[in-house]
Amino acid sequence: MTADLGGLQRLPHIIGRGRAAHLALTGEPIDARTAESWGLVTEVLDSPDALLARAEELGEALAALPPKALAGTKRTLVDGLDHNQSMKNAVLWNAQHVSVDNLQAALSKNSTGR
Repeated sequence: MTADLGGLQRLPHIIGRGRAAHLALTGEPIDARTAESWGLVTEVLDSPDALLARAEELGEALAALPPKALAGTKRTLVDGLDHNQSMKNAVLWNAQHVSVDNLQAALSKNSTGR
């Protein structure tokens, strides 16, 4: 099955075509520090407590912003994503090439750990 929710279209813009192809084709995991250095995550924290504290800090900062400005900024960021023909092409590809049997087999295989 080809990913059809925009990840393959956006990922190369974030981490480059080579890295995106490697991840998409191999499915190999990467560690948190690599994800941060590649730009997939904005921060890596040392503990679950540090993560919770940072999330609360960011939540409070966002809650203090004017709601309409926050909503407008979020909407503009979403609208600015590359909504190109390739996303539609991936959906059409899946509709034409992925049978229910293939999908069920893939989901079954995935749920058993590959």
